[in-house]
Amino acid sequence: METTFRQPQAASTPTPITRAQAEPSRPDGVMQALQEWWWLWWNNLYLGSAALVLLCYPSSHRLRMWLVVCCQVYARLRWSLLVYVLITAAVGMVSTQIVRNALFGFGLLQLTPNLLLRVLLVELVPLAAALVVAIKLSIPLGVELAGLRRRRHLQRLEDAGLDAMRAEFLPRLLMGVYAAVALAAFGSAVVMVTIYLGLYGYTTAGLEAFTHIFGRTMTPLFTAIFVAKVLAFGYIAGLIPLTVAFIDPRYGLRRDSELTTLARVLALLILVEVLSLIANYY
Repeated sequence: METTFRQPQAASTPTPITRAQAEPSRPDGVMQALQEWWWLWWNNLYLGSAALVLLCYPSSHRLRMWLVVCCQVYARLRWSLLVYVLITAAVGMVSTQIVRNALFGFGLLQLTPNLLLRVLLVELVPLAAALVVAIKLSIPLGVELAGLRRRRHLQRLEDAGLDAMRAEFLPRLLMGVYAAVALAAFGSAVVMVTIYLGLYGYTTAGLEAFTHIFGRTMTPLFTAIFVAKVLAFGYIAGLIPLTVAFIDPRYGLRRDSELTTLARVLALLILVEVLSLIANYY
């Protein structure tokens, strides 16, 4: 009887999982990112269009609504408005002296008011106002609205036969638009005063010349584009942070952080700024 001795087999070594196998394939990740990007901006476009329709209704502009909007904006931004005005005045005075001294060296002192009006008044003040409103007002309002939606407050309003968009979304949007326009108006007035004082001093001798330069710079078309840009900035700063409350995880969307929301606001503001520059100078 022969005894067969079998050579013991070596234990199979588990194959290590590579990083490429552990992570999803790159095309799938790209497609998921593109899908998320598409749904995110579609959500913004849909809510923006719905808000525009609501704004076209005369009932959306009742006196009681605007009183509430003005009171809330004042309560939330009174100290921010003071700081904004002080910083705008300081920047206006410093910029006036820098531009004046620089152009004086080239013999172009007469171009100083025109240049300052086009850069400070028309370009920088509306952008700064929109960013202040987005940071200090609209983003906190978006977080507040998201909390109401998580607690199903909006659903309870719908069940009670009320329009949740008109009751909760529209007033917050109007607050953002009104605050951006108001801060832009205050900033424009402060910049004009600082430019005049920096060029002519505390005297009325240069009032006629400054008024003439202002009238030649702010032509009807230039003024119309400026007003449209201020309104567009206010609408963007008021709308985009509020859309965070309506991001639905069922579509693969993740809730934006405050920094991401601010980045989206800034991207749209820059887009509008570029379009306004093209309309003004081309």
